Amino acid sequence: MRSWLTVANWVVMLLLIQLHGGLCCWEEERLGLLDIKAFVKSNGVDAIDLLPSWLDDDHSDCCNWERVTCNSTTDRVTQLWLDNLNEEYVYSDIWFLNFSIFLPFKHLMSLNLSHNNLFGSIEGEELSALENLEELDLSRNHFNGSLLPQDPLSFSRFRKLKQLDLSHNHFGKEIFRYLNHLLLHLYP
Repeated sequence: MRSWLTVANWVVMLLLIQLHGGLCCWEEERLGLLDIKAFVKSNGVDAIDLLPSWLDDDHSDCCNWERVTCNSTTDRVTQLWLDNLNEEYVYSDIWFLNFSIFLPFKHLMSLNLSHNNLFGSIEGEELSALENLEELDLSRNHFNGSLLPQDPLSFSRFRKLKQLDLSHNHFGKEIFRYLNHLLLHLYP
């Protein structure tokens, strides 16, 4: 009986390795990171110089890419430091960010998008993908009320959020309604 369990464990482990691809990087997250690189490149930034380790190569481990940190046990992307990607930071070059680009990163705990001249919005689906966030830095961009979802209760999905930086953006007083809902769910 015991040898049968050992064989079953090995079979399950081999299946998991096969599904995972045998690399430290999960395929959907590697492809998601390459989508981010394509977004940067589409906005006129030399992504090859800026993100040289982000290679479209099946043997490239995204857990070893700069600006990316993975959990050492699960090999899931947990941190992305995408600050200062728009190095020129020319105010005429505002980047519209669709937050759906982050849907592959279900285990993301820290996201830094500061200093990028970004504009965009977050909808309910994107918020549900980011529900594990503990740190979110959107400072020094061009976000305004359009960043906020239609329903202020959507912010309640950020149950693990410990640090939120929205400074140096263009929010009006509408932001206080959303922050109030967020605080009520974080500290009931």
